[in-house]
Amino acid sequence: MADPKKTFRAGVLSVVKHDYLPRAVAAHPRFELLVVADDAAQPDWVHERNQLCADEFGIPYVRDVAKAIAEHDLDLATVSSEAERHCDLAVRAADAGLHVIADKPMSTRLSECDRLVEAVQRNNIKFLLWNRNYFPAVIQAKEAVRSGAIGELQAVHVDFYFSKDAGPAKGSRQPGDPPINWLERQIEAHADGSDGGAGTEIDFFIDFEFRSRLLQMVATTVFNEAVRRMVGAFEIRADAIYGQPPPEAVLSDPA
Repeated sequence: MADPKKTFRAGVLSVVKHDYLPRAVAAHPRFELLVVADDAAQPDWVHERNQLCADEFGIPYVRDVAKAIAEHDLDLATVSSEAERHCDLAVRAADAGLHVIADKPMSTRLSECDRLVEAVQRNNIKFLLWNRNYFPAVIQAKEAVRSGAIGELQAVHVDFYFSKDAGPAKGSRQPGDPPINWLERQIEAHADGSDGGAGTEIDFFIDFEFRSRLLQMVATTVFNEAVRRMVGAFEIRADAIYGQPPPEAVLSDPA
């Protein structure tokens, strides 16, 4: 039986994306941050962000994940790296016997998600993916459905507006400044980390569920066609500016 008074020792495996994750862990009275760690080969901006977190909490920053895990007797790890590194760091922590709290998304590739699920099961550890399940709005919506206050649920429509680092800082542009090339700006933002480590890969699946099979088929068809056109236009634009990408960088047809 677990000790109800035990303080869990946590390591921060990269914190370049969202620092709210390790902050939330540190805020709990039964959790303690012991070390920030990342791979030595990461670019300078990654090390700078990791060091800032380490300095704020008064803990060491180790540029060697395996060494940090081995030397600090950790119980769990938080992972908030760039999106495409979530899975690798989480699997390494799981293979070291650590419980894992990882930032969303689990990975940018479905195959990597499967690899992480297998590592969690194989090592018999706990895994928590950061989520919004307990946001007040979500709780209120759930209760409205459960209580029947809105009647019989027929379908769900969600609008989520997200414009992270979509442009320059407010007030930095002057009248007459040339237009910003969005694609070039996003590439630069990922190279220097100013996109928050959002990631460079995309591999996703969305399923629509309705009481009506017809509505489900229509929604799925329309969505797939919209994504196909959007991705196709993006690739044409990118090819025109930067030339043909390497084979491994080409997005698959969502249809």
